[in-house]
Amino acid sequence: NIQVIKNALQLQCNIELIQLDGRNVITNSENSFIRNHIFDEQALFIQQADHYFCARRFDNCPDHFFLINSLTYDKHKKIQRNRINDYIDYLHEHDSCVYVPVCANIIKWKLYHLI
Repeated sequence: NIQVIKNALQLQCNIELIQLDGRNVITNSENSFIRNHIFDEQALFIQQADHYFCARRFDNCPDHFFLINSLTYDKHKKIQRNRINDYIDYLHEHDSCVYVPVCANIIKWKLYHLI
């Protein structure tokens, strides 16, 4: 259950999972800020039904996200950084939920400075 994961990350690591809306649906300022800076994110947490996996960007390969998925037996699929919005849209079209992990203090600071 995503709520269990969210609570554990919040309590143990001070990390919040911010759920992304579709590209053309912005419900709040957090979502808008993240979507406008999606290329700078290091990771996406993805939920497909009862399965969870991530898209991760690494410092030594900053132009790509890698899908880290236990259901994929071959090497990790690579997504160009400039195509990550297309991949997020694809996930939304296929009934997946996409979350961005952020430090709870950072997101509050960024939102405060947007006002």
